[in-house]
Amino acid sequence: MCVSTEVDVDLLNKCFELKPYTFLHHVVKKEDDDDTSVGTDSDADVADLVEAELEGLQREETVEVAPAASIAAPSVASMKGSVAEVASSKGDVSVAESVRSVSIPPSHVSETEEAEELVKESPVEEEVVVEEEAMVLGEASAFCIQLFCMDDRYEMRSVDFMVEAFKRFPDKDYCVVTIPHTVAEFPLLQVFARCTPTPTSTLEQELYVFHRSALLQSINVRFGTEADLTGIGYITRKVRGKSTVMGDYGKYLAAMRDDDGTPLYGIVAECAGQIVGVAVIRAEMDTEYLRSHYNLEDFIYYTQHSPREHGHLFHCAVAATFTNYTKFFLRECLRLCEMSCLFYNVYGEDEKQEKPQSTVEALQHLVQIRPRRQIKYPVELLKGTPPSTYNNVPIEDVLKTLPPFALFHINRKLTLEPKMIINSRIVVVGASDVSLSFLESLILCPHIHFNNLVLVSLRVYPPPHRPPSPPLSATLPTT
Repeated sequence: MCVSTEVDVDLLNKCFELKPYTFLHHVVKKEDDDDTSVGTDSDADVADLVEAELEGLQREETVEVAPAASIAAPSVASMKGSVAEVASSKGDVSVAESVRSVSIPPSHVSETEEAEELVKESPVEEEVVVEEEAMVLGEASAFCIQLFCMDDRYEMRSVDFMVEAFKRFPDKDYCVVTIPHTVAEFPLLQVFARCTPTPTSTLEQELYVFHRSALLQSINVRFGTEADLTGIGYITRKVRGKSTVMGDYGKYLAAMRDDDGTPLYGIVAECAGQIVGVAVIRAEMDTEYLRSHYNLEDFIYYTQHSPREHGHLFHCAVAATFTNYTKFFLRECLRLCEMSCLFYNVYGEDEKQEKPQSTVEALQHLVQIRPRRQIKYPVELLKGTPPSTYNNVPIEDVLKTLPPFALFHINRKLTLEPKMIINSRIVVVGASDVSLSFLESLILCPHIHFNNLVLVSLRVYPPPHRPPSPPLSATLPTT
């Protein structure tokens, strides 16, 4: 591995969304932070834990690599340019900023009173506008990987290089690497986080970021308590529908049940004494509807899962620097809730949800289930004479009408199966039925995730005569 501190931070900021990573810069704390915030002492604790983790990993038994002649073809990631222009107008740090820069504001209300107030609050479907806070950026805090080569026999231990790399640059918090779109992801990139390119990006490469805090392996996943309210409020402060997240978490603290009596579970991920992830899960009560309207049995044997083992993921937020632990977090959520399956519904912008939910950040780890074509039953005719025909009428759970949605799913087996990531750019010209069917086939591949799918069309999609929810119309159950 060849690493360098020559990183074009301005270029990367122009081409990628790096606000969750503090624009790859150090954050300069204000002088009055010590008086107005808590948790600053834990920043030093996080740094100490990382150093201890590095020393512990360094003491592990090393593996002798075969001679250079037997080394397989290298995976090369060249760094032509790196990180972007930081404008003062970009303002405050995103929800998923690094643990080192987390500064949690003090709570002016007692935890018990805050939980009671959250229960009384009614869910707000509109996006909550959070005022931008001034953020002062210091020097660039990133180094890049210019060359990487690993024997195929030991490529799963590639992350061990990161331990020594960060020891060489103790003043850097981020490691970045860029790869061409046509290069497949190698094992080292599985611990990195892919950055979203901006619409005006001109860099013909994919950017991956790794924070030194991700070297910590002491992630504790547990049921949430009242003491976690402040940390959860901070990590979800930019999430659309934050009031809904806090309201549902308050209901979990108050009675562990929703307003209609459905069990609720609030789970948090903690690292170095700070909350880095939160999930709110509700017991799934419409399993028969899902089974009849979607090809659910393509992924599970429905009869081998009891009704209480199905859950609905309503809220999930993970800090950007710990996104490589997202699947582990979901797997631990299933274990703690004693469930085997989780579902998540994606509604169109114009659809009114029966129970509001926030956008989960783990959607790429879930698989989308193909919908089934539905039979239009003549219920009144089947309920007529003779009475024996009444047995042919489906149950009410199948016949009931719900707002249309696309269904995503994950189970214990899928949490252990990695997806193949395809970064190649696929451009489809024309919104014909063939084009949409082709895109649908790619999107519904359960074990492949496409990062760059583009549809080019002169006409508006969908046409006025088609149903609403354009992104979902091809994935909804139809009659």
